[in-house]
Amino acid sequence: MLFVSIAGELDRYGMVQNLSKVKQVIREITSQLNFCYLNDIWQEFQQTLPTTENIAPNYLAAPHLPLVRVQLFEHPELWAVLSRKRNGSLSYY
Repeated sequence: MLFVSIAGELDRYGMVQNLSKVKQVIREITSQLNFCYLNDIWQEFQQTLPTTENIAPNYLAAPHLPLVRVQLFEHPELWAVLSRKRNGSLSYY
């Protein structure tokens, strides 16, 4: 399961981002991971393990989305939360 939060100014329709675009970009990232050997998916997993903590930043780096928080679940009782601070730095909690 994945929860994402976006932030930004409201457009003339009262939206930060069109949700169909958000879903499309998230689906593009998620589809790369489905039913795959995760160590072979992204280049960084050649150097480190594809843990929940290492996968979450790939969502925050989604192009053209003002994502500020990602909560990625590995199991209902096991997840990672990654937030982007105002200064652009990332923090896990």
